[in-house]
Amino acid sequence: MAHYANKTQLHFHGSLGIGNFKFDIISSTSDNVDALKIVPNPASSVLRLEGLHGKAYVQIFNSEGIIVLDEFVTNEIDITNLKTGLYILTFPHSRNIDLSYSFIKM
Repeated sequence: MAHYANKTQLHFHGSLGIGNFKFDIISSTSDNVDALKIVPNPASSVLRLEGLHGKAYVQIFNSEGIIVLDEFVTNEIDITNLKTGLYILTFPHSRNIDLSYSFIKM
């Protein structure tokens, strides 16, 4: 089980619907994202962004499609204030491509 817990990068073209919100999912890289991994997943307090170089603008959406975090980050994101559940982490406007990753907050 732990082997699959770190495999959070989505590797397909298509869409993901969560609640009333729809995300376009693609696998790609951006200017400062190189084979990004979101670890640990699931997480309870901090998400580490392995492969992120420098600062990046991120948004986190809850399962209802509401933005719960909207800021520039480096290689860690404090998620202690998020409720338990499924979230989508996005990197909007990276080379004009939206990158999206899912994670679970415990």
